[in-house]
Amino acid sequence: MSTPLVSVYIPTFNRAHLIEASINSVLEQTFTDWELIIVDDGSSDNTRAVVEGLTSHVAGRVTYSRHENRGLFYCRNRGAELARGKYVAPLDSDDAWRPYHLQACVDALESNPEVDWVYGSLRRVDSISRETLVENKFYSDDRPRPFLELNVRRVGEVNIFDDASTLECAILNGLECSQQTSLIRRWVLDTVRFSGTYRVCEDQQYPIRALLAGAQLAYINDVHLEYSVHTDNISNASSASSISKAIDNECELIELFRDIQSVPDLPVHLHSAVRKRLSREYFWRLGYGVYWRHRRYRSAFKCFRQGLKYRPLHLPYWKTYLASLAKYPFLAIQSN
Repeated sequence: MSTPLVSVYIPTFNRAHLIEASINSVLEQTFTDWELIIVDDGSSDNTRAVVEGLTSHVAGRVTYSRHENRGLFYCRNRGAELARGKYVAPLDSDDAWRPYHLQACVDALESNPEVDWVYGSLRRVDSISRETLVENKFYSDDRPRPFLELNVRRVGEVNIFDDASTLECAILNGLECSQQTSLIRRWVLDTVRFSGTYRVCEDQQYPIRALLAGAQLAYINDVHLEYSVHTDNISNASSASSISKAIDNECELIELFRDIQSVPDLPVHLHSAVRKRLSREYFWRLGYGVYWRHRRYRSAFKCFRQGLKYRPLHLPYWKTYLASLAKYPFLAIQSN
C-alpha cells in the first residue's frame, strides 16, 4: 500500500447518528491522496457498520481502530500514532469540512516548508435547523479576533505569523486554531502529545505547547469547516446543567494555565501573560460571568479576590469589585 500524503483521523464515540456528514466531507474533498483512520473510543452503537457502509468503495484506504473508552485526547494521540502521511488532518465526528479544505492546506504547506501547522476558520451551525450561529469564528460581532492584528508574512492566501508577540497572544487570547480546521506536519503531533489531563480545554493549551516546541503556524482567512452545535458537544456549556458545566469548564481552563506557568524556562513576559489570563479567567469569566450572573455571590467574591491576587494593580477590577461590594447587601436580600 502506497503511503498517502495526508492522514485524516476521526475520533468517535457513539456517533453513528452524526458521523455520516463527517465521512462524506472527507470523501468529497477535491484533494484525494489521503487515508482515513477512524478511532472508535469503545462505541456501543452501530458506528462501525455505518462507517463500513459509507466507505466500502475506498475500504483499502480506511483503518478502523477500536479500544475501550479512554476519552477524546487519547483518541487523538492514537490517531496520530496510526497516521502514515506526511501531514495529519484531525476531524471530529460531528463536523464537516468544505470540499477545498485539504487542497488549500496541502498547497499551503507544500509551498511554505517553514510552516508546520496551517488552519482555516469555522462556521457554527445549529445541528437541527442548520441556522448559522456564527458565520466566521475568526470574528466576534464582526470585529476581528486579536490574533488577526498580529504581523504576518502573506504568501497568496496564507498568513504566516511573523510577530514576536504570537505566543503571548496565544496565551492571552488564543489563535482560534481548532484541530479540526487544521493540517499539521506529523512531527508536531509526534513531539507534542495530548496529555489527556483535561476533558474539554486541552485544545486551548495545545497550540501554546506547539509554539514552545518551535512550530511555525499560519492561517487562511476562509471558513473550512461546518461546526455543528448540539447537546452532545463536549464544549457546549449551554446544554443541560449549564451552570455546573460552565463552572467545570472554567476551573479546568484555570488549571490548564496554571500548568503553563510551570513550563521550564518560560520567559518572564510569558509568565506575565499567563498571570493576566488567570486573572481574567478568575475575575471576569468565572467570578462575574458565571457566579455573579447566577447569584452565587459569595463564590463570585472569592473569584474576584483570586483575580486581584494575579493583577493587584488593575484598576478596572477594583472598580468592579468595590461596586459589587456596595450592591451585595441589596442583592442578597432580593435573592432570599
